[in-house]
Amino acid sequence: MKIVTGKTGVNHVMADDDRALNLGIIGKDNYVLPVGDMFKLTMVDVNTARVSCGDLVMKGCHARIPAGDYDDLMIDSGSQGYNRKDLIVAKYKKDTGIENVTLEVIKGTPSAGTAETPEYPTGSIYWGAAEDTFPLYEININGINIGTVKPLFEILYSRLSSVYTKAETDDHIKNAVDKETQARTYAINGVKSDILLLSKKDTELSQGIDDNKNKLNAVNEDIESVKASVKNLSDKHTNDINNVNESINTVVADVLKLQNVDNKYSAEFTNIAGVMSLPLLPDETKVSTIADVRKVLDPLVASLHDGFINLAKIKIESGGSIINPGGGMIGS
Repeated sequence: MKIVTGKTGVNHVMADDDRALNLGIIGKDNYVLPVGDMFKLTMVDVNTARVSCGDLVMKGCHARIPAGDYDDLMIDSGSQGYNRKDLIVAKYKKDTGIENVTLEVIKGTPSAGTAETPEYPTGSIYWGAAEDTFPLYEININGINIGTVKPLFEILYSRLSSVYTKAETDDHIKNAVDKETQARTYAINGVKSDILLLSKKDTELSQGIDDNKNKLNAVNEDIESVKASVKNLSDKHTNDINNVNESINTVVADVLKLQNVDNKYSAEFTNIAGVMSLPLLPDETKVSTIADVRKVLDPLVASLHDGFINLAKIKIESGGSIINPGGGMIGS
């Protein structure tokens, strides 16, 4: 611990002491104070920007352009068809313990489209950073012309005389907390609403998935039913084909059997026809007695008898019957 605002007999008040006090009273950010011209910028020509007097505080570090003075800064010319953004900044630097704050121009990169803001270094002076940057103005250059000039700083209008009492400070803090709480409540309610909506959509999606599963199961059941029907039809078709084949085989067998019977009938009828074609009285036969007649008729009767016997056998084999010339049935 050391005393700052008191006599010690040695030089003991340092810049860091004032910076710490400024941080506590003014704030931890960068501010332009409401004194002088507050760094008013005037474009003297397309290449010269003039910054008038003013005071600023960079994270506790106080710097100024004295009253009535100004700083002129050189702006590089633009290029036809290109856009560029330049920054006018207050630059803090510390080198081997020596500190200073100066106004500088940070030149941007030309672009045929939308120009980008150039980057710059930042740091905490309180904690010993060697560099920090306080952007004051953004200068837009369109082609070879100066476009808009945009201030980037905040003017701190409060005075020490307007510092709150403890009670006012408590009220101020309470109001700020209430506002923050209300904002967070709105945000939480919004998130809850989104969660409920997502939950509802998830339920609907799950229901849709279940419905699709049921439909798929029904389709699979239909497919299995169709497969069973096709198998039944295939089996029945196979049985029908087998039955038809059996019928065909039976018919073929019957045809062959009838063909054999027909062949036998044909042979027998040929024999009978041969017998029937014999002349009863051949030219060379001389019939003069009963004996002569028997010589002719006996062979004929015998042939006819044999023929009818063979026909009867054939008929019996084929499942029919034939009438016996004697009045009875031969076969049945």
